[in-house]
Amino acid sequence: MEFNGESSDITHKARSLLEFVRSAMAPYDEELNKYEEKIREVQQRALEQAEMDSLGTSLGEEGASSQGLEQQPIKRKRGRPRKKKVRAANIPVLS
Repeated sequence: MEFNGESSDITHKARSLLEFVRSAMAPYDEELNKYEEKIREVQQRALEQAEMDSLGTSLGEEGASSQGLEQQPIKRKRGRPRKKKVRAANIPVLS
């Protein structure tokens, strides 16, 4: 028995499945092509927008101010606050 060869049972089943799907999807061919074209257009716009965004950030403050955009300083958190050390001299002794 040949594994996935031309005479393989799996190959015959795969071909019949492929033909069934092609015939079932044929009526929707034009509509699906329109959807695919819209997807390509959206992807192209996204690539162009990403390129514009990367150009804007690479210009820095000078380029952003010339476009009327203000650069806001980025606030960064410094992590967990440190615990304050307790000194024994400041603790009142109860008697």
